[in-house]
Amino acid sequence: MDQQIVTIKQSGLRDSDYDKIINLKSQYWKYAYESQIKWINDNICDDDIHVLLYDHNHAAAYLTICHLECIMDGRENKAYGIGSVCVDQMLRGRGYGIRLVKKVNEMLIEMDEYAFLLCRPELISFYKKCGWYEIKSNKIMVNNRNYNEIVMSFNCDLNEFKSLLFNKNF
Repeated sequence: MDQQIVTIKQSGLRDSDYDKIINLKSQYWKYAYESQIKWINDNICDDDIHVLLYDHNHAAAYLTICHLECIMDGRENKAYGIGSVCVDQMLRGRGYGIRLVKKVNEMLIEMDEYAFLLCRPELISFYKKCGWYEIKSNKIMVNNRNYNEIVMSFNCDLNEFKSLLFNKNF
């Protein structure tokens, strides 16, 4: 297999990188190109990381790693947020998504950091296969808005919180 995983800081993103990322994201989030660019620029900071898995020079899968500030049961912490996980729809079922998430897991373990992701119910089993755990919390907020869906964690000692607050979308 001719596969490669590439990481690019937001500050180093080129127009051709935006094109590849938006091509993948648009398969799942049906927004205009300009709207996708605006979301990336509004929510991804200069030192946040884009991760692309290439298969034979084709962008097959993508996700972001964002620096987060979070308050867990009243204690301020730094963590990472994993977002925009997607695989080219024509290539689904080939293990690209699992390979990409597990590579990020390895990075998190090496850095001794933990991460969170916002999850739709139908994707819980996928992330559990990747080693992530569902968080239990009475109150979850993202960017000062109540969040009533599922949050999952990786490399975190706790999986139950009274409150979990994230400073931004990811």
